[in-house]
Amino acid sequence: MNGIVDAFFSHIISTIIALPAIGAIIVALIMRKSGRVAEYFAMLIATVELALIILLALKFDFNNPGFQFVEKYEWLPGTGIYYHVGVDGISMVMLILTGFICFIAAWTSFHQIPEDLNRPLYFVVFLLFEVGIVGTFVAINLIIFYLFWELVLPSMFLLIGKWGPHPEKARHAAIKFFIFTFAGSVIMLAGFVYLYLVHKTFNMIELAKLTAGMSREAQAFAFGLIFFGLAVKLPLVPFHTWLPDAHVEAPAPVSVLLAGLLLKMGGYGFVRMVWILPKGFDYLFGPLLIVAVVGAIYSGLTAMGQDNFKRMVAYTSINHMSYVFFAALVAAWATIHGKEHMDLAKIALAGGVFEMFGHGVAIGLMFLMAGVLLHKAGTYHISELGGLGKVTPRISVLIVFGSLAVFGFPPLIVFVGEIQIFVGAIGLLFSENYYWPAIILVAPLIVVATYLWMIRRVIMSEVTPVAEKARDLSIGEIIPLAILCVAIILFGIYPSIITNYMAKAIEAQLHML
Repeated sequence: MNGIVDAFFSHIISTIIALPAIGAIIVALIMRKSGRVAEYFAMLIATVELALIILLALKFDFNNPGFQFVEKYEWLPGTGIYYHVGVDGISMVMLILTGFICFIAAWTSFHQIPEDLNRPLYFVVFLLFEVGIVGTFVAINLIIFYLFWELVLPSMFLLIGKWGPHPEKARHAAIKFFIFTFAGSVIMLAGFVYLYLVHKTFNMIELAKLTAGMSREAQAFAFGLIFFGLAVKLPLVPFHTWLPDAHVEAPAPVSVLLAGLLLKMGGYGFVRMVWILPKGFDYLFGPLLIVAVVGAIYSGLTAMGQDNFKRMVAYTSINHMSYVFFAALVAAWATIHGKEHMDLAKIALAGGVFEMFGHGVAIGLMFLMAGVLLHKAGTYHISELGGLGKVTPRISVLIVFGSLAVFGFPPLIVFVGEIQIFVGAIGLLFSENYYWPAIILVAPLIVVATYLWMIRRVIMSEVTPVAEKARDLSIGEIIPLAILCVAIILFGIYPSIITNYMAKAIEAQLHML
């Protein structure tokens, strides 16, 4: 019996990768005979996938800073390309987020994706997207990382372009998304190839050791290439222009996948580059620090100026991801210049990883509420939605709660990440006499003002003709949203459920072990 269990866990990563792929094939085969059965089977796959990830999390060793459950098989002999996967504490956090968000997005798709738009086919593409996301977070070989990274592109392209609520605009947004992200990805691949030409390996673990001998200029060249792919995906200002259109034109569950998971690919990549190319961050530190600070403030101000509820939430995502980049940048810089303050660097980088997790959960709720507004009131426009508090109390409570979570109200989930980022990163910069970046603290104040103003207009003002006709949520529709609310509270009050996984891995990323 023990042998069977050991054999299962020795291949659990591949099982988690393969399950949604196999599920997508089965859904495609049975959807012609029974679309409803195919849909429920896809939901079952998403549920089992979450269960497997939870099982993996329960088996994970907190005290091991390295990769666990590693599988390695030669793929292309003589090229350094291996099927090489595993999880450390950081990728474990990202896997937990992936399983949870995909489960919620699949559930809410039954409410927000119309049956007449071939919902079974939607679930086929949905499951293929999950394959790409999972593979990206567990890949150790950079080429395998890149292959899974690229698998996400066509699936998200279809999810936006075919199932968006406004077909013509959705296709335009999908094409824009594909062009931006594919161009960035190709440049990123060039950076991976450069590292291979220098060190003859695509293995992240080996590269983290070998790159220590590279000059600042050489690391900066590699990082500069890789930066474009990550910056577009995160996205950082000024590489962000594809994101608001993609969010507005995507159906709400797809926006949850986009903000909750796809953007995290960029953040996760930057965290890994702290480990592999810290001198690259250092060489470009001044300009990148400006990008992080300006991006956070700019996106907050732009969110405040939006009349479209969903576009406002989209710009909030850019704001939060700017914090993640800020944390990674300062932590990497500390490995070169602030070694006596590595405790602060650890807090900052841990905050960046937790911010990705917390943002994925909280922003998921807000994008689902945007979908609710479209389906129940017929519009995203804030100016048309006044007085919902008097007409749809359930929707109103969820919008208010989601707003509190997104702008970092303590002790909800986003607060945990942001307080760590600002204490760690700004504390570290102050210790090295960098004071001006503290102006980034204006950004969360802008986001608070944005959401409070939105609440006043949408919930507390006089009832508008559009709001008067709005319908409230049913109990069945509330359940997945309530699960998100519980997660927002639970992980905000007990963040150690997540932080225990990544503590040792963060130290390894910063070369503290």
